[in-house]
Amino acid sequence: MLEARGLGCRRDGRSLFENLSFKVEAGQLWLVRGANGSGKTSLLRILAGLSPAEQGELVWQGEREPVLWVGHRVAVSAGLTAHENLEFMAALEGDEAGASAAALEAVGLGAFSETRAGRLSEGQARRVALARLAFSTRRLWLLDEPLTSLDETSVNWFETQVHRQLDRGGAVVMATHREISDSLQGWTLQLGA
Repeated sequence: MLEARGLGCRRDGRSLFENLSFKVEAGQLWLVRGANGSGKTSLLRILAGLSPAEQGELVWQGEREPVLWVGHRVAVSAGLTAHENLEFMAALEGDEAGASAAALEAVGLGAFSETRAGRLSEGQARRVALARLAFSTRRLWLLDEPLTSLDETSVNWFETQVHRQLDRGGAVVMATHREISDSLQGWTLQLGA
């Protein structure tokens, strides 16, 4: 799917990582671990094509594919309703009408579909952002601290979506400080070690 060869990244004159190589294959989960400031977000942004690497290259098997990016900052528009935010995300995926309503129900926010995102709690807003996992068909998901502010029910739903992604031959690269279920086994990239 995607191979990183000798990646290096510097921020503010400081080396975050260098000569980092790994290969993401279909059906794999990669966990990116490390202390705050070790380069987890920077690495995911490089993989997403949002930031350039200082050194090294990314090699895609076949044509470069669009990825699903969910950053650590909740990317929902405060002025739009939960439903409107998710409809926009569904349109980016090219998904049919109705996917957003079903996804909101799946994350337990059906009753909040007409609530402006700016009035939702942080955990609810994150669930709106993550609800797109329910309908995403992108083969590679890049998730930066997706479990922040989630309750146990939401974490269980999230882990089910990751299992679904892996079972259908997709891959996930996820930065997280939080422990995940033993049922989600994967490879670990430890930054700052």
